[in-house]
Amino acid sequence: MKLHHIPTEDSPELAVTPQNESDLYLLSKTIKVNDIIASVTTRKVQATESKSVRKTLYLKLKVMQIAYKQQDMELVITGKVTEGKEDVSVGQTHTIHIYVYHKVTVTKQQWYKADVDEVISYADAARNAQQAAILLTRDGVGRFAFTEENQFMNVERVERAIPQKNAFNQSKIQSAQGSFLLQVIVFLQQKLTVKIKTLVVMGQSDILEHFKSLDLKSISCEIQYHTTKELTFSKAFASIQEQGNDELFQEFKKRLELNAKWFCATDCLKCANQNLAAISDLLMLKSEVSGNNRDQIEQIMQQVKQTKDIKVQIIADNTDLGQKLKNFGGMICLVKYDVYLDVEDTKAGQEFQEWEKFDEIEAEM
Repeated sequence: MKLHHIPTEDSPELAVTPQNESDLYLLSKTIKVNDIIASVTTRKVQATESKSVRKTLYLKLKVMQIAYKQQDMELVITGKVTEGKEDVSVGQTHTIHIYVYHKVTVTKQQWYKADVDEVISYADAARNAQQAAILLTRDGVGRFAFTEENQFMNVERVERAIPQKNAFNQSKIQSAQGSFLLQVIVFLQQKLTVKIKTLVVMGQSDILEHFKSLDLKSISCEIQYHTTKELTFSKAFASIQEQGNDELFQEFKKRLELNAKWFCATDCLKCANQNLAAISDLLMLKSEVSGNNRDQIEQIMQQVKQTKDIKVQIIADNTDLGQKLKNFGGMICLVKYDVYLDVEDTKAGQEFQEWEKFDEIEAEM
């Protein structure tokens, strides 16, 4: 969440720009009926007696209805116009659609500290991130983002014009790419705070080798390299997660075959609510994090951040490991000792009798 203004007694407005689906979901919980919201929107207005046109306007609404469409990553807010423009009268009904990277201002008669603190905690995610990644491409574009829990936030660009390749300008291209990479280093110096422990540099092998050959002493954090042919940040970042998932899967498989105690599906959440300290590792599908148990999972994640003793991995649904996890209700956790769940008196598994489910999927691939 990009935070532009925090509510105060003199100015009770919250101004934010959501950066991802989680930010939109938080806004859907924060905005209530009778709040005042303001944002850029479009509306059909009468241009002539026989013709109407769609016009971009900045409108304020008194909220009547809120609908969150998770699959479309869209927050739909309907209300009465409180501040009219030349083409829109006060009291008319209008609907504003809020998407990722769409700035919105929210005004309440009274802000509760807990609500403001929760929004700030989302805004602080990038400030408190300990990892970052950048994708470098041959055409002189770098895409940078802070990363946390296998997710990235607010991709930013750094770029420099690179000449089109022909038979006579190879030296010009190499010179321009060198200037671009030096520009990237300056950009990283500005972005990488002392909190950043690891920077992952992604790109094709030749541009990574060129980057490695430069003076990188000004970058104080650990630098890791990931070779990829992907040209978009999301796909390049996903390829890192896929590689990490393979290693994670083998580690989990080994421990389960050695009769580690475990829970799966919603029993993981029951165990976390009853005895969080018993959990050592937790694998969870990304769709579960944003699913029906979302609020409960968010509370557990906040507690996990405070303990720092539990390894949590959020797995994308469309990865190999994600497909395997679907056979176990979307999540599986390892526990350090016997835990009996109060509701059903369920005890953690002693032997992993269902491993053939994983093996069957592996055989199909």
